[in-house]
Amino acid sequence: MSLNSKGFDRMIKTLQKKTGASYTDVLKGTTGAILENAARKTYKSKSKIITESVKKSLASKFVSSQGHKIRKARDGSLIFRLSGMAPGKWVQIRRDYKLNPVSAKNPSSRQLSPKFRAAANKALAELRKLQAKIIKDKKTRIASSQKSFLHIMKLLSIPIRNQRGLGAAMKVKLRVGHKSALSGRLYADKDKAAILIKSKSRSALNPRSGGIFSFRRAFNGQVKAFETAAEKDLETYTKKFATRNGFIAR
Repeated sequence: MSLNSKGFDRMIKTLQKKTGASYTDVLKGTTGAILENAARKTYKSKSKIITESVKKSLASKFVSSQGHKIRKARDGSLIFRLSGMAPGKWVQIRRDYKLNPVSAKNPSSRQLSPKFRAAANKALAELRKLQAKIIKDKKTRIASSQKSFLHIMKLLSIPIRNQRGLGAAMKVKLRVGHKSALSGRLYADKDKAAILIKSKSRSALNPRSGGIFSFRRAFNGQVKAFETAAEKDLETYTKKFATRNGFIAR
């Protein structure tokens, strides 16, 4: 991953000189802006996509507590296999893949014994319950990919200055395991400071969410914005930076 580290160092030193703030405060202010933008640029899933994904996944691999199996066949029908039936043998119990209970009048025109139908309905009830549970759980974690960056800011005691586009991320609660995959530490003395951040967040770093690429764009974008301002109107840029972070520009 290519980061404009030299440009970043020049930016920090220039902003420190122009604002009169400490190196540490300027570093934290800039880091906060980068992490906010990285969060904004990171993809978060949508409720509809989560629902469709869970349904598709369970349609291909559900096994009930009794060992019965329910599948969506290639032709879109609902097929069922009792535990103990011969391998590869399935019974079509509905022409469409719908999980509502099977009635005595079977739409697939196949006669089902009361015992078979009861077993199928019990398995279908389990599938409906599990499907609803997984969907609900996954929806509570929408935007956890974005929240990973905001949590690193919290670890660094950097406040969120602009909540635009981060509403969902602000509300989501990360699990303990997710939090343990994130770290942020500030190393500082009188004249020097460094920030070390680490993330092993699968929700943020997977190819779909693209968190690592979002961080790169945010980092290099911050430097680019500064370099452009330095050529055109550095004073205005400096004043905005100072106001955002509670400094008074010289």
